Order: sequence, then C-alpha cells, then structure tokens
Amino acid sequence: MTKQVLCAIELNDEARDVTKIAAHIAEQHGAELTLMHVVPPMWQPYADLNFTPVVEAQVALEEDLLASTRDSLEKLAEKAGVKATNTLITKGDPVHTIAAQAADLDDVLIVMGVHNRSGLQRLLGSTAHGVLNNTECPILLVHADEHAAAAYNNVVVAVDTSKSLPIVLKSAGPFVKAAKKHQVISVVQSLAATMGGLQTSAFATSWPMTDMQEDLVKAVKATVGEELQKADINDANFLVIEGDPAHEICACAKEAGSDLIIMGSGQRNIIDRVLLGSTAHGVLNHTPCDVLIAR
Repeated sequence: MTKQVLCAIELNDEARDVTKIAAHIAEQHGAELTLMHVVPPMWQPYADLNFTPVVEAQVALEEDLLASTRDSLEKLAEKAGVKATNTLITKGDPVHTIAAQAADLDDVLIVMGVHNRSGLQRLLGSTAHGVLNNTECPILLVHADEHAAAAYNNVVVAVDTSKSLPIVLKSAGPFVKAAKKHQVISVVQSLAATMGGLQTSAFATSWPMTDMQEDLVKAVKATVGEELQKADINDANFLVIEGDPAHEICACAKEAGSDLIIMGSGQRNIIDRVLLGSTAHGVLNHTPCDVLIAR
C-alpha cells in the first residue's frame, strides 16, 4: 500500500484539481500527503563580471517569489485539507528536485499534472516526462482539465506477463476495489509482426504460426489469471487482445469511457516486448484519460 503521496504541482489553473485528486488518493490509501512546488533558479550572471546590483535584485525577487508562492500553496493546501506542515517549497531544477524528494520517501506515489497537448508535444520536454525518466517511483499523471471528479470510477488495468505483473496488480488493487467498473487487458502482438515482415507472408497464416499464436494467448490468459486470483481482482473482466499495445490500450480505455489507465513500464527483454513492451510513452502520448505508471 502507498504510504506517501507526493503531489508536485505548478501554480496554474490545473493545480486545484490535481491537488484534489492527490488528496482523495491519500485518503483512500490512508497515506500522508505532501504538496510540493519547485521554483526554478533565476538567471545566473557570469562569475568573472561584476553583476552585484543584478544579483542583489535577483535575491530580492527570489525571496518575494518564494513568499508569494508559499502563500498560494498554503491556500491551495487548505482547500484540499492538507496540513501546512505537509507543504514544501524549494528552489532548484524541478525534475531532479522532485525525483530526489521522492527518493527520500518510503512507498511513495508521485502525482503530477500534464497539459493536454496533441501527439508527442503532450509530454516530451515537460517536467512530468523528466520525472518519469529519472525515478523508479510509481507516477500518476493527471489531465486535470478533463476532470469532473477526484474519484476514479472506471479503470482499465493493462498488464503483461513480465516481472512487473504482480507490481501492477498490487498498485491497481485499491483503485479497482473503489471503482464502479474495471477492465483488465493484456495485449499480445502478432508473432508474425515481430519476425521481420512475416505478417504479410503466407507463413503468417500457416499452421505452425497460428498454433504458436494460440499457445501464446493461452499462456498469457493462464499466467495473468493466476496472478489476478492472488491479487483478489475479479478475472471475469479480463481480456486478451491481439494488436499494437499502445493503440489497443488507448482504444479500450476510450471505448469503455475509462478515467484511469494503470500499467507498468521498463520491460526490456524480447519476450516482454512481444507481450506489451515499452508502450508507456505511446499510451501517455495518446491516452484519453489519466495514467498511473506502476513500479
């Protein structure tokens, strides 16, 4: 179970909704919530030139900025029911500061807002993307401007048969139990598609290839089904889909009207790539809803 929820926010229009979601999750898990904002460092002058007046002005501006930021954050925390002692304002590079703070906490879930831009612009170059690549902690990425409520009532859990399977299901458990509806899916790529262009050849539909594909699907169903029982998650809503993982996960969530996708990341070997692979970025760039990257 999550013991700490670290909500890293920008002080923008989305901050209130992101904070509400983080506070709801903390309450649901019985976890401690910390609200965090990182102020990036201001311009630094060349060391060999005398910029004393500029530096003095910069220090004054930073102090004013920190003071106003602290006031804004405390007001935001009050509305979300967060104690003032659990708010943190610090200067530094946002990506590394958030990652370092998360590393100091036990069993932490990072909650961050992301902007709903199209395509690769959604995450690439953003703080959320940087934190995703610089920490092994689970991260919930929230599209706050699409939220009508803080609770997740319709959840899609995307799994494979890698070592991350029990981790994803463990993270998904509380969300599934609290949701009104859930769907567990595992996406299996066509074996022919992973073998250098065989998908369009006659071999792709030949007897050994179709048997191998069927055996793969059966193995996935058996492995995931066993882990679902261990995690006490109803396997009646478990479905194996053949196709492109990122596309199928997003399509399933969109068709079901889901408000949260839960999935793992970091699979590296070839078998994992056949089953699900490194599809986290593909899902994040095209998702119709929030995404929890379980780790």
